Amino acid sequence: KKTILSSLANFIKNSSISSLSIKQTMQKMKSKLLIELKDALIEHPYFSSLEIDNNSIGDEGIQVLYQILSKNNNINGVSFDGAELSSPAILLSFINRISSKPHSNCIKKPKDD
Repeated sequence: KKTILSSLANFIKNSSISSLSIKQTMQKMKSKLLIELKDALIEHPYFSSLEIDNNSIGDEGIQVLYQILSKNNNINGVSFDGAELSSPAILLSFINRISSKPHSNCIKKPKDD
């Protein structure tokens, strides 16, 4: 059964897209957004920028985002304001882990979390 997320993942896998902005459009999906797109984003050779602001990815989604960023060295920009993390410690842990990755050029500071 095709869903919007599986269709989007398929599009990412089969295109030469380099950036994606899905701000607040998948808010009801929460962490499922990144879980469904994870493999496509990890494997994509040209992907460089991801904007997923205001999609309420939560603690699980931030963990998946870390996996994506740590496995795809081409992604050097990410924005995830409005992630709705359960505590500032989750954000600090993510920032500390991702800061050791030399390929991360731009991680926009969440303003609303």
